[in-house]
Amino acid sequence: MFNSEIAIDFGAKNIKISSVNKGVLINEPSFIAVEKKSREVLATGREAYQMLGRTSNKVLVEAPFAGGRIKSFSEAEFVLNKYIKRISTEKMFLPAAAVSLPFGVTETERIAATSVIENAGIRKIAYIYEPLAAAIGAGMDLESDEAFMIADIGASKTYSAIISKGKIIAYNEINVGGIAMDNEIIKYMRKKYDTEIGFLSAEELKFTIGSITPREKPIYCHVKGKNLKEDLPKDIIVTSEDTRAALSGIAERISASILRTLSDASAANVGDIAKNGIFLAGGASLIFGLDGFIAQVSGMDVHTMLNAEEAVAIGAAKAISLWNKNKNLDLFDID
Repeated sequence: MFNSEIAIDFGAKNIKISSVNKGVLINEPSFIAVEKKSREVLATGREAYQMLGRTSNKVLVEAPFAGGRIKSFSEAEFVLNKYIKRISTEKMFLPAAAVSLPFGVTETERIAATSVIENAGIRKIAYIYEPLAAAIGAGMDLESDEAFMIADIGASKTYSAIISKGKIIAYNEINVGGIAMDNEIIKYMRKKYDTEIGFLSAEELKFTIGSITPREKPIYCHVKGKNLKEDLPKDIIVTSEDTRAALSGIAERISASILRTLSDASAANVGDIAKNGIFLAGGASLIFGLDGFIAQVSGMDVHTMLNAEEAVAIGAAKAISLWNKNKNLDLFDID
């Protein structure tokens, strides 16, 4: 089945492609810039991403994937083609791939994903649910009788799942993630400082001084924007306490979603999770203090994975190795 042994994770911000033997090969923006009227592609990947908020109204910059689903068919195909070609060679067989999909994916969404992947040159496709891939990436033993919990805080969504004996037994998903955090920072800057900042500036603030719980000492960052009262450039100093105020509502929604998943589990499963802790994946899980906030709300230990942003892609590639050794493992749905 897996001649080339690659795994693909479609992200709302970045697409990740990993290999069983070589690890993560691609982790780059999945954005595309097109001329609105003609739909001509002007840029893709990082180049397109850097154009966010900096183009005329004649240019559309967007990510064709949303929460692991296909949002724009032709643009998604174009982006995936670009990255598949980068890792392929002329002598290489068209690859087979393990592709992660959301647990709640519909048949229509799956058919759309299959079409895009096949048109990008993938000969054979095996689908794996994102929570299972993330669990494998976290090093969990899916054959264990114990229950484990994963919470993946990505760009456009957060899901939490409880897994036991290789099955997802409880699941909850909300459309809140890193992009929502950026938007909240933008709104906060408007309200407190009468300043409009761009999406990329908000993202920089999130990762450099973003905080969910108080830091021992506040840290600061300069940011440039537009004064909304005078329509002139403005340079202000933003503190980590500013970002904490901006992101508090998002943190509460994420933790509430995790608690809802826990409420669907049996007492025995919750006992297992209390022993093993909750594992966090996804790029937005790396925001300072989010793990501690979830631990405080849930009363459980919380572990942020070392490769949090790439956990699903890494886990999907590891799943290939597991399946190659034991084809009785019920990890994949093969097309």
